[in-house]
Amino acid sequence: GWDWAKGLESHGAKDVAVITNGYDFNIEELKTKSDLSQNFTMSHVGIVGAARNATKFWEALGELIKDENQSDFSNLLKIRLIGQVDNSVLHSIKENNLENHVEIIPYIPHEKVIIEQSSSQVLLLFVNNSPNAKGILTGKIFEYMASGRPILAIGPKDGDTAIILDETKAGFVIDFEDKEGMKNTIIDLFNKYKENQLVTQKNEFVEKYSRQNLAAEYVKLLNQINN
Repeated sequence: GWDWAKGLESHGAKDVAVITNGYDFNIEELKTKSDLSQNFTMSHVGIVGAARNATKFWEALGELIKDENQSDFSNLLKIRLIGQVDNSVLHSIKENNLENHVEIIPYIPHEKVIIEQSSSQVLLLFVNNSPNAKGILTGKIFEYMASGRPILAIGPKDGDTAIILDETKAGFVIDFEDKEGMKNTIIDLFNKYKENQLVTQKNEFVEKYSRQNLAAEYVKLLNQINN
């Protein structure tokens, strides 16, 4: 696993303990409230600003809906963007003829967001395409992991998001520019969806990011400091 304190020390920080964000809801209770989407639904929750506009991702989808070898992909694809969306993203969607596949929902209450995440076939995570992208770790990833749905992240392959997803086996990271990698991964996920095999591993790594467990880590840390 990733040693957060060691990672920060490499950037000049000393005696650092890192307690990450987490999730604070009951996974099993959430499951009872949500039905898995019948479509191949890929959802993103949160603001999609200009820096998060994964242009190659939209190009990849645009090419896949036109691919004659993937005729059922176009019929079943649904993209849901829950949150504010930048005009540059709207332009990319239109440019790649995806308007009929994309639903934009500016706001829904948090409890319904949790249910939406759990009912989506795939959860999308767009990392800011910026110089410090490797160190960006959005709190959204922990809620995503708790939902048990596979995560497709667009961002640096060697960043903190990739480390977490690799450790938990909760999803995949494709580089900002790797359009072919995106297409291959999307079709792999789509084929698993058609076979009802689209699940992520439930393991102790995901569970350790619950707020309850993180609070216990915090108490342990305080005791070490006081002693």
